[in-house]
Amino acid sequence: MKEYFGGCHCAAVKFRFISDETVEIWKCNCSICDSYDYQHLFIKHEDFELISGRKELSSYKFGTKSAEHLFCKICGIKSYYQPRSHPEMYSVNLRCVNNPPPIRKVIEFDGVNFDESIKEIEFLSIIIFLTFFSFLSSRKHYLRKNSLDLILVSKQNELIILKIKEYWYESSWNYEAWRS
Repeated sequence: MKEYFGGCHCAAVKFRFISDETVEIWKCNCSICDSYDYQHLFIKHEDFELISGRKELSSYKFGTKSAEHLFCKICGIKSYYQPRSHPEMYSVNLRCVNNPPPIRKVIEFDGVNFDESIKEIEFLSIIIFLTFFSFLSSRKHYLRKNSLDLILVSKQNELIILKIKEYWYESSWNYEAWRS
């Protein structure tokens, strides 16, 4: 973990955060992110601190009004904001970070089809969790897409309920075979 600093173009808005030394970012194709070529680096609220510029921030909400886009009133840059995809984190624009960490992975997120895309991300998170759990149990689970009956309740602070109809063990996890 390392401390990083960033902010807007005119330096009225400044922040610092703690992050890994190599990062995963999201690239989203929704109408606002695509126009800015925004590089989403998700940072937990407790790992982020706004150093200056709270009064210089202007809030903009559209669509579901779940995300709060924060722009500098002076230079117009959105250096970070509260996304609807990660309510417990801020999205920092990696392009607004001084000496940013190297990118280890880019996730292409289909924000145009947000609801379907976030369900897929949640589903993959569950599969990763189950795979990790099975690893800890010294068992390797092979899950087939058509054998799962998932009921997802994915609001903040609510349970994710899983009902797995069938599962069986095989010698290895094969994500590509599972996707087909």
